[in-house]
Amino acid sequence: PDSNVFGLDRLKGRVSGAVKTAARNKLKAAFYAGDLLIGNKATFDIIVFNAPYIDENTNDRLGILADPISREACLGGSDGCEIIKKLLSSITNHLKPGGLLLLGINGFYVPLTRIRNVLTDYLCKEVSVIENNVTRSYVIVISV
Repeated sequence: PDSNVFGLDRLKGRVSGAVKTAARNKLKAAFYAGDLLIGNKATFDIIVFNAPYIDENTNDRLGILADPISREACLGGSDGCEIIKKLLSSITNHLKPGGLLLLGINGFYVPLTRIRNVLTDYLCKEVSVIENNVTRSYVIVISV
């Protein structure tokens, strides 16, 4: 109850949806349009990040992100890890000492082994993994 909760998204439509959902559920939270990686100096105890992780080749092959808004929200670069790598390269600027990053990804697009390799490249530590075997999604808990 004493926590300060902030939501941040690059897409303004998602921010307005989050504001409405929080109000409807009487949640104390603030939401902003912006990019954690650009001009943001805030630090947090916990960051929850549902990364854009669909790689461009898979998208082109399956045609799953046809409209520009979906492409902006979900494309993660050529290997699906481009935005994740950008976040990890600056995560120490955004996490307080002892803080954690909870990174949500779908293993259909980015296997856990690939993320583990990326974590090694950025000197981040895997604390734990929570997997959903039905959807192939997982959350990897990361410390720096």
